[in-house]
Amino acid sequence: GDDQERRGGHAERAIPQQPPRMQEAPRNEARMEQQMRQEQMRAYEEQQRRAQMQAQQQAAQEGFRRNGRLTPDERRDLRRQIGEAGQDIYSNTPRR
Repeated sequence: GDDQERRGGHAERAIPQQPPRMQEAPRNEARMEQQMRQEQMRAYEEQQRRAQMQAQQQAAQEGFRRNGRLTPDERRDLRRQIGEAGQDIYSNTPRR
């Protein structure tokens, strides 16, 4: 008698366990939304960087046209860019 009641209890418990499955879908959607947001942010940052580089190049060209010299700001930017390029190239120490 007791065994059947226990089994019956288990059967009733097994039915309400479906709602948690429903909760997985929103979690997946939220994760996908987060990924999309991250991709959008990356695309936006890339776009900003490109625009900034174009503006710098244009400013540099105009600077050269003016009098053949760079402004102190342009020189500082150029030195920084050269330093960054050097870091990229020589990032692993040369073997001797």
